[in-house]
Amino acid sequence: MLDVNVWTSRLIGRDRELAALGSLLDEAGADGTTLLLTGEPGVGKTALLAAAAERAATAGFEVIRGGGVEYETDVSFAGLHQLVGPLSGDLRRLPRSSRLALEVALGLGSGPAPERLAVLNASLALFRQAASRGPLLIVIDDLHWLDRASGAAVGFVGRRLRGSRIGLLGAIRPDVGGFFERAGLPEYEVAPLSQADAMGLLARQFVHLPTRVLRRVADEAQGNPLALLEFAASAGGPRDGGLLCGQFVLRDNSLQPLDVFQQPLAGQDQEVIAELRILEVDLQ
Repeated sequence: MLDVNVWTSRLIGRDRELAALGSLLDEAGADGTTLLLTGEPGVGKTALLAAAAERAATAGFEVIRGGGVEYETDVSFAGLHQLVGPLSGDLRRLPRSSRLALEVALGLGSGPAPERLAVLNASLALFRQAASRGPLLIVIDDLHWLDRASGAAVGFVGRRLRGSRIGLLGAIRPDVGGFFERAGLPEYEVAPLSQADAMGLLARQFVHLPTRVLRRVADEAQGNPLALLEFAASAGGPRDGGLLCGQFVLRDNSLQPLDVFQQPLAGQDQEVIAELRILEVDLQ
């Protein structure tokens, strides 16, 4: 079993999540498996993907990474193209029919448009070919932004990894529709940090901030790691047009970027700003 103790130091309050990722790598290296991390924006899914990729590489996995891109959702196989690129040598070793199906679908070759199932099968064959020389971890962020064709390919592969040495680890936001169909795939919900862990994160990153400000930031950020860091960073950083401009703000019980609002801040938000302005005086 993989020892997760050596890769937990940078992620506060994520022992359970890191243990789950350690189990994923153990299972992937033995018989193949898939896991999707779900959770709200900023909760730490990307950081966990990075930690798993780092640990996998240390454990001898080949790691290939990709991600959905919102402005490429209308480009067929744009997401799959990211995953196939690092495996060009394996692509050349595929049977001719599979190789041609992938090359034509990805715009790497010319010929008649391949059948959809041929591309899906060729994608699976490519990853299995790569895993024949050692365990393989496929890491995909923002699955909800994959184009339709890539989403189908990733889902197809993710449901057919048993008997291989392949792990597929992805991250997806449950509040965004997108083209990726996650039904039937194992999921792990990444929850917000506890109050104690939120305070620990802030205290480690912002040692100069008074406890009263850290506590209020922790209350408002509701355990969202990105919001915690953004709120706190705005206290001492450059102002660029406003104390919290471009940062998170709590509105209607959800965390959203402040710059999407045109109306004045609500009273609760003003209280946070007042605390941070007190800090600004304290630091001068």
